[in-house]
Amino acid sequence: MLEPDARRRATAAGVLRHGWVRDAHAADRAARGASAELLSGHRALVAVRRGLLALDVGADAAFDALDANGDGRIDRAELAAGMRRLGQNLDDAALDAM
Repeated sequence: MLEPDARRRATAAGVLRHGWVRDAHAADRAARGASAELLSGHRALVAVRRGLLALDVGADAAFDALDANGDGRIDRAELAAGMRRLGQNLDDAALDAM
């Protein structure tokens, strides 16, 4: 592209087919996907925070409210059900991000 002699200079189409440019587009698409995933996770965490604040209870009581089977862990199904009870319908991507 920086070749002063126009006869030897790469064409625009040739530059776009070059590996550096193609790889840059792939990297850009991957970064956009990762950003969307992070944003989805952030939205899910904000929804959890809102839901827990709506309970107006301490952290232990909030955890216990989500831990339906009392095993000391909150699995995906318990989280989804608990958030639905709080009026937050999280999609699969948001649950996976959490």
